[in-house]
Amino acid sequence: MAYRALFSLISCKCFRFKKAAKKRKHIITNVKCQGMKKKTKRKIKRSGVIITALVVTTTGLIPLVLKNDLFYSNWWGGLVFAPLAIFVGVFLLYLSIFKWKKMEKMK
Repeated sequence: MAYRALFSLISCKCFRFKKAAKKRKHIITNVKCQGMKKKTKRKIKRSGVIITALVVTTTGLIPLVLKNDLFYSNWWGGLVFAPLAIFVGVFLLYLSIFKWKKMEKMK
């Protein structure tokens, strides 16, 4: 229970710890969490999708440029078609840059 109280105090940025300790009540019930703003969450999600798209595109480009090979092996040893990985990465990048508002509305 103590780790929840500490986490809620850190994440909510509320400083009612002393009042809750004096009343000997659970800290979680006394803390009102303000949470993140919607714009901040959107920026974090969008940047995560952009980074993922760049990683996928880069993993497809490396075997094509350095080894002149159309396939590369993934973590489990299976072959992956590099141009398909590039296409998926570029498509994710396109969606995250140009079509992000439409994707948000689809929820």
